[in-house]
Amino acid sequence: MSDDISDGPWAQRVYLTWPARDTRYALAALDALIDSAQNAPVPPGAWVCFEDFLSFPGKVSRTLWPAQGKGPSGTDEGLERRKKRGPFLRKILEVEDSSPLKARKARKGSEHFDERLDEWVVSTPRPTVEEWQADTKPMFPAPPTRLIDAKAGTVHVAGADLDLRFMAEELQRLRPRSRSLSPQ
Repeated sequence: MSDDISDGPWAQRVYLTWPARDTRYALAALDALIDSAQNAPVPPGAWVCFEDFLSFPGKVSRTLWPAQGKGPSGTDEGLERRKKRGPFLRKILEVEDSSPLKARKARKGSEHFDERLDEWVVSTPRPTVEEWQADTKPMFPAPPTRLIDAKAGTVHVAGADLDLRFMAEELQRLRPRSRSLSPQ
């Protein structure tokens, strides 16, 4: 077995199959999100679609820019393969470091939303009964938010904005490239 991914058709096929599949799923989830978000007010189901959407580009992102620590099995061989996999896949799929797939702030903001709520709760002053009665409640800082702006095509999650149109363009560009390189 070669250590070079470019010499291993089987490894290439394995590595290319997942981005092709996850790109297809991401686009389907994005279509469902856009359809759902057209309603006013945005229904709760839109957030289900959003979470589904975030998970699939997240998988593509981790495939193209993998973690550099030892994986679950903790082998040096697995770590060395991860170090080679990301650059190899980005090169053959023609994905730049400026790709919106690399941005993880909105996904992490959503995945760790509970931590932001904890920070908000511990930093928010609690009004006393006397303040309520005197109508002199303290000013509350804004809680972390999750907002869908269907007209602008953006989602705001805990201080991070995700441009859905820009992400969709990148996914649509990547999908045929990954499919053509990976026999399905």
